[in-house]
Amino acid sequence: MYVILDLKYARLDNYKTMLRHAPERALRERIFPHVAERAELDAFRTAYPVQNFVLALYHTQSRGRYDDPIAGDFTNRYRAPAVMMWWRDRNLSISLIENSRQQRRYRPSFAGALKSVGANVYVHSLGDPNQVQRFWDLGIGVYSDNPFPPLFGPAAARQQEERLIMPDFPEGVIPA
Repeated sequence: MYVILDLKYARLDNYKTMLRHAPERALRERIFPHVAERAELDAFRTAYPVQNFVLALYHTQSRGRYDDPIAGDFTNRYRAPAVMMWWRDRNLSISLIENSRQQRRYRPSFAGALKSVGANVYVHSLGDPNQVQRFWDLGIGVYSDNPFPPLFGPAAARQQEERLIMPDFPEGVIPA
């Protein structure tokens, strides 16, 4: 099991608490904190030499920071193993901040650029099984507010299971 820490406040303090409860290296390597930017990554690395983390673009996007070229450079330079972003297609005619307000960031070319430097790409927060399947078919991981398949009773669950096909992710990609 891997744990992706999507902490909403005091991220470093909460990460340190998790480390205290997971003293073995094998456990610590399975904890993936969300990281917003370089300063935060550096702070996390003062607590533990973390290599497994998720660059959470919604943190910086809402402030108009880490546009695609900067996010790509960060991903490449710091070897971010994973990057997560809003699932809706980005509208290039509006600002990064306005796209954030509309929960937009994904673009196939951006996801491809991140993958080309070795990152696993994830989108969030999905609940629609058709959209989940669409991203799985593209080899993109998915964060969801619901379990897969969404469970709305036995009959609906069976119907959803028939529609959703679990993808074969490449070695090292952890579906979220």
